[in-house]
Amino acid sequence: MPRSKQAVMAGACRHLGWTVTVWRRFLTSRCATGMQAGGDDASQLRQLWQFRAFNKLACIAPLLLGLLLLISGCGDEYTPPSQVANPSQLPSGWWQPAPNTEWPTSPAQAEGFDSEILARAFADGHGISSSYALLVLRNGQLVGEGYYHGKSSQSLLQLRSVTKTVVMLLVGHALQRGELRSLQQDIVPLLPAKYRSQAQAWRGITVADLLSMSSGVAWDESLASRYNSWAQAPDPTALLLRQPMSHAPGLVFNYNSAASHLLSLILTEQTGKNLAEYANLTLFQGLGIRQFRWETLGDGYTNGSAGLELRARDLAKLLQLTLNDGRWQGQAWVPEYFIRQARELAMPFERQYAQVEIRGYGHLWWLVRADDHAMQLAWGYGGQFVLTDPARQLLVLSLHEHQTNNVNAQEYAAMGWLVNKVLPALP
Repeated sequence: MPRSKQAVMAGACRHLGWTVTVWRRFLTSRCATGMQAGGDDASQLRQLWQFRAFNKLACIAPLLLGLLLLISGCGDEYTPPSQVANPSQLPSGWWQPAPNTEWPTSPAQAEGFDSEILARAFADGHGISSSYALLVLRNGQLVGEGYYHGKSSQSLLQLRSVTKTVVMLLVGHALQRGELRSLQQDIVPLLPAKYRSQAQAWRGITVADLLSMSSGVAWDESLASRYNSWAQAPDPTALLLRQPMSHAPGLVFNYNSAASHLLSLILTEQTGKNLAEYANLTLFQGLGIRQFRWETLGDGYTNGSAGLELRARDLAKLLQLTLNDGRWQGQAWVPEYFIRQARELAMPFERQYAQVEIRGYGHLWWLVRADDHAMQLAWGYGGQFVLTDPARQLLVLSLHEHQTNNVNAQEYAAMGWLVNKVLPALP
């Protein structure tokens, strides 16, 4: 089981102390033997001086090493154990976050949780083979944090289609900065010049239509292989623009990652920076997000539908904006009206998924009822889930291994963990 920094420091000091003791005994024996052998006075004095010097060094060495380890450990945060053979052997409270510079923390009970139920939920994560991270926040406070199967708070984890929700926030940020005027703008004039002639048949599709998955473009993404074929194409945008229209824009929901990717092109064209650079220099930097990876597709543009990797804590910062009406630490990063629109039903329909009732689609996330509460769900392939509940100021985030041969079973297990184990901890 991984040990804390404090435990490692203590172990190192104990080992040094044992080593020093052994050497002191050895040197004492050698000095005594040498003196008994009848060496000359100068030799005996030299041995005695060496022994006394080493004895003094032996006394202060553990203190010096301990001080060095303590200094080197300053600012290094404790990471909950992520790989254990038996979850019952976990130390009590291992999932309770230590004070840190990224998130304010609060005890579970202080935020209204049943801490025993929540503790069991975090421990259960060790029994889910795909699990990587679970974070629970309420009222802007980090309440619980668990990492699994070798991951830590510093790990960059794949978001898959949760990337779309981040892109939605970047669209809102561009509105805040005046780089986009309105969600009702026609997308064709906003595209890079080299694609506008190919997109003439798409006039009338708005930015809002891309956000609500209602572009009207004929598209079938029912299999992951179809997404992969598009994403691996030499020019994914040109491939998309060859597709015909099947409906008028804004009328029919049809999940279309390729259409979401157009938002990356639009933001690049309107801001003068590719999407990853734009995010890094503006929103990410403002929220203190310094580490991320984001793939570029064959058309040269940042993938606007997937491919973003973030630390779990940083993803929580972005989704916390949706609970704070677009604000972070008192500063507005996304317009309040935009966040409220994103939480509204843009495309209503009803589906049942595991223990979740899907009510429809908002702006690049799903609107659901879970544990008898209305929530928003950012959903990525393989069980990347972020549930937000503005009424209760609740955010629950879980990230998993995204490469799987049985995605349906893995996602069902991941969602069941949240709905049946985590959410009941908040009465």
